[in-house]
Amino acid sequence: MQLQMTKILRILILPLIIFSGNINAQDLKPQDGKANIYNIESISSKANGKSPANSRAIATINARRDAFMVLLMRLQIPISKADEISNDEISEMVRSEQIFDEKIIGNNFSANFNITFAKDFVDHILKSKEKEDTANKDLANEENYIIIPIKMSNKRPLIWEEENDWMPTLKRIINKNDLHKKFIIPEANIVNVGSINGQNIKELGYDNFSKLTEENNAHSTYLLFYNFDEIANKVIVEVSYFRKLQKKQFRLSFVNVDRLSNNDLLVKVAERTIDYLKNNPIGNDNALNKNLIDLTIKISSLDDWLNIKTIFDKANFIEGYEINSISRDEIIVSVNYLNTQIPIDNEFKKLGFIFSKRTDNSYDINTIGR
Repeated sequence: MQLQMTKILRILILPLIIFSGNINAQDLKPQDGKANIYNIESISSKANGKSPANSRAIATINARRDAFMVLLMRLQIPISKADEISNDEISEMVRSEQIFDEKIIGNNFSANFNITFAKDFVDHILKSKEKEDTANKDLANEENYIIIPIKMSNKRPLIWEEENDWMPTLKRIINKNDLHKKFIIPEANIVNVGSINGQNIKELGYDNFSKLTEENNAHSTYLLFYNFDEIANKVIVEVSYFRKLQKKQFRLSFVNVDRLSNNDLLVKVAERTIDYLKNNPIGNDNALNKNLIDLTIKISSLDDWLNIKTIFDKANFIEGYEINSISRDEIIVSVNYLNTQIPIDNEFKKLGFIFSKRTDNSYDINTIGR
């Protein structure tokens, strides 16, 4: 109660301090290199609830948890610590919150969030969760993951079947890189085959994998759906990620530019998938919803937009886009940028775009100067 009252008083007093005009500029300077570590920007969140208000509430809760997991990564604390902390406790840690780019279509709500956590509240709640046993303190950045490879064949998910060559390929790559303790592929025993199969895989949730994660000292599960599009000559790996109080989905895209054979393509995709998951665990800054880019495209005619649209349709770094608004001289779209490890600026330069950067996730593109 005392902690909550302190937070309320701080919120009431803050505006008086800001407008008093007596702040020393020196007081605003960071005291160390981590001064902004508690400020988490550009967290995208969306939800579909019973009403627009309900969807907004769900999206806000999810955004706060995502931001908190980013903070844990920055603090070099296991992201599994988030499993011990309730949504209400995370809300208590939030000092300020900005919501922008809100969109409501029916009961669907989406927005971007900038969330700043209060260091004293974070320290207090994390300390309250500390356990007496500190034997695992040296494993601050270690976490194990269950991986279930699924190959889609004629829209049918294959898991334990012999035709699923995606599974043994991933196993070989994991073993080759000595990652078998970090990424664990379950055995095809009676229990696993009975509880996880092609008939139910798309309906399963965190609770269905809890026994597997507990037995293997893991905290989360990846489902990796391998889809090969023969027409586009590319592989889409649809990723579903489950952990306590959280589910995420995203896509990895691989264009077969070298026309590799099926076996060589499987190996290449497996290598890149494991490399991505190893370097971008769910919870770090690059993996949390940073793939939506807003573009304001300046046009002089409809032909300008049609030319850009054709480029987007062919680009292997974009997986879909949404038109937000159209006017006589500009079109605003959101594109799903696939390769978050490379700045989209590099791709724009390759295409010869004339562009300027507004923020990390928004750009102006001038087609008139092309």
